[in-house]
Amino acid sequence: MTAELKRQIDNIVNYGTVTQTKMNEGKALARVKIFERETDWLPVVSISNSFKKHFIPVRVGEQVVVFSPFGDASSGFILRSIFNKGCKEPSLANDSMEVIKYEDGTVITYDTKAK
Repeated sequence: MTAELKRQIDNIVNYGTVTQTKMNEGKALARVKIFERETDWLPVVSISNSFKKHFIPVRVGEQVVVFSPFGDASSGFILRSIFNKGCKEPSLANDSMEVIKYEDGTVITYDTKAK
Protein backbone atom coordinates (compact mmCIF):
# COMPACT_ATOMS: atom_id res chain seq x y z
CA MET A 1 0.00 0.00 0.00
CA THR A 2 1.37 3.40 -0.96
CA ALA A 3 1.62 6.25 1.53
CA GLU A 4 -0.98 8.22 -0.48
CA LEU A 5 -3.49 5.35 -0.41
CA LYS A 6 -2.96 4.90 3.35
CA ARG A 7 -3.54 8.63 3.90
CA GLN A 8 -6.77 8.51 1.88
CA ILE A 9 -8.06 5.49 3.81
CA ASP A 10 -7.15 7.13 7.13
CA ASN A 11 -9.12 10.26 6.11
CA ILE A 12 -12.42 8.50 5.22
CA VAL A 13 -13.87 8.62 8.75
CA ASN A 14 -12.49 10.70 11.63
CA TYR A 15 -13.86 12.34 14.72
CA GLY A 16 -12.90 15.67 16.16
CA THR A 17 -14.08 18.87 17.80
CA VAL A 18 -15.74 21.86 16.11
CA THR A 19 -13.44 24.90 16.26
CA GLN A 20 -15.36 27.47 14.15
CA THR A 21 -18.86 27.84 12.69
CA LYS A 22 -20.57 30.06 10.11
CA MET A 23 -23.66 30.28 7.96
CA ASN A 24 -23.12 30.71 4.22
CA GLU A 25 -26.02 31.00 1.75
CA GLY A 26 -28.30 28.84 3.89
CA LYS A 27 -25.64 26.23 4.66
CA ALA A 28 -24.36 25.43 8.11
CA LEU A 29 -20.58 25.19 7.86
CA ALA A 30 -17.93 24.34 10.42
CA ARG A 31 -14.24 23.62 10.83
CA VAL A 32 -13.17 20.61 12.88
CA LYS A 33 -9.91 19.91 14.69
CA ILE A 34 -8.82 16.32 14.04
CA PHE A 35 -5.70 15.44 15.98
CA GLU A 36 -3.41 18.43 15.33
CA ARG A 37 -4.95 19.69 12.08
CA GLU A 38 -8.04 21.73 11.28
CA THR A 39 -10.34 20.97 8.33
CA ASP A 40 -11.50 23.46 5.75
CA TRP A 41 -15.12 24.72 6.01
CA LEU A 42 -17.33 21.64 5.71
CA PRO A 43 -21.13 21.34 5.45
CA VAL A 44 -23.02 19.99 8.46
CA VAL A 45 -25.60 17.25 7.84
CA SER A 46 -29.10 18.13 9.03
CA ILE A 47 -32.53 16.52 9.15
CA SER A 48 -34.45 18.28 6.40
CA ASN A 49 -36.35 17.77 3.19
CA SER A 50 -39.44 19.27 1.54
CA PHE A 51 -41.66 17.88 4.33
CA LYS A 52 -39.78 19.33 7.31
CA LYS A 53 -36.65 21.31 8.04
CA HIS A 54 -35.06 21.01 11.47
CA PHE A 55 -32.12 23.31 12.14
CA ILE A 56 -29.93 22.90 15.20
CA PRO A 57 -26.93 25.24 15.19
CA VAL A 58 -23.57 23.53 15.36
CA ARG A 59 -21.51 24.75 18.32
CA VAL A 60 -17.81 25.27 18.93
CA GLY A 61 -16.65 22.44 21.18
CA GLU A 62 -19.17 19.92 19.80
CA GLN A 63 -17.65 16.50 19.16
CA VAL A 64 -18.54 15.29 15.64
CA VAL A 65 -17.69 12.73 12.96
CA VAL A 66 -16.13 13.90 9.69
CA PHE A 67 -16.91 11.65 6.73
CA SER A 68 -14.78 12.11 3.61
CA PRO A 69 -15.99 9.58 1.00
CA PHE A 70 -12.92 9.87 -1.21
CA GLY A 71 -10.35 10.24 1.55
CA ASP A 72 -9.94 13.98 0.96
CA ALA A 73 -10.74 15.77 4.23
CA SER A 74 -11.31 19.07 2.38
CA SER A 75 -14.32 17.60 0.53
CA GLY A 76 -16.07 15.81 3.37
CA PHE A 77 -19.07 16.61 5.54
CA ILE A 78 -19.87 16.63 9.24
CA LEU A 79 -22.13 14.13 10.96
CA ARG A 80 -23.25 15.33 14.36
CA SER A 81 -23.05 14.84 17.46
CA ILE A 82 -21.36 12.33 19.73
CA PHE A 83 -22.48 12.08 23.35
CA ASN A 84 -19.41 12.21 25.59
CA LYS A 85 -18.26 13.23 29.09
CA GLY A 86 -18.82 16.90 28.29
CA CYS A 87 -22.18 16.41 26.57
CA LYS A 88 -24.17 13.56 28.09
CA GLU A 89 -27.61 12.22 27.19
CA PRO A 90 -30.48 14.04 28.97
CA SER A 91 -31.26 12.48 32.36
CA LEU A 92 -34.77 11.34 31.30
CA ALA A 93 -33.52 9.44 28.22
CA ASN A 94 -34.36 5.72 28.02
CA ASP A 95 -35.44 3.08 25.47
CA SER A 96 -38.98 4.45 25.08
CA MET A 97 -38.51 8.17 25.76
CA GLU A 98 -37.63 10.89 23.28
CA VAL A 99 -36.14 13.86 25.11
CA ILE A 100 -35.39 17.32 23.76
CA LYS A 101 -33.59 19.53 26.27
CA TYR A 102 -32.71 23.13 25.45
CA GLU A 103 -29.88 25.15 26.99
CA ASP A 104 -32.38 27.36 28.87
CA GLY A 105 -33.69 24.29 30.75
CA THR A 106 -36.85 23.70 28.69
CA VAL A 107 -37.53 19.96 28.28
CA ILE A 108 -39.92 18.30 25.83
CA THR A 109 -40.53 14.55 26.16
CA TYR A 110 -42.58 11.83 24.50
CA ASP A 111 -42.82 8.32 25.97
CA THR A 112 -44.06 5.68 23.52
CA LYS A 113 -44.98 3.30 26.37
CA ALA A 114 -47.07 5.86 28.29
CA LYS A 115 -48.49 7.49 25.12
